[in-house]
Amino acid sequence: MRDVSGTTVLITGATDGLGRATALEPARKGVTVLVHGSNVERCDAVMHEIGEAGGTGRIYRADFARLSDVNEMAERILT
Repeated sequence: MRDVSGTTVLITGATDGLGRATALEPARKGVTVLVHGSNVERCDAVMHEIGEAGGTGRIYRADFARLSDVNEMAERILT
């Protein structure tokens, strides 16, 4: 398996269920995880878990039911 440390991934819906589990696994392997969610407190909780696993990441809050939120999040990620 190739070394993925130093790469970056965006996990949408990372604050619950499968998205949360999906966000934690790459963090354990040195991947920077961009955590998307609509609830700030739940995003903070996932980031705490990522930190405990030795990973790093950033939070991108957006409500995907609002296209303007999606566009704003994409702009923030690209910059």
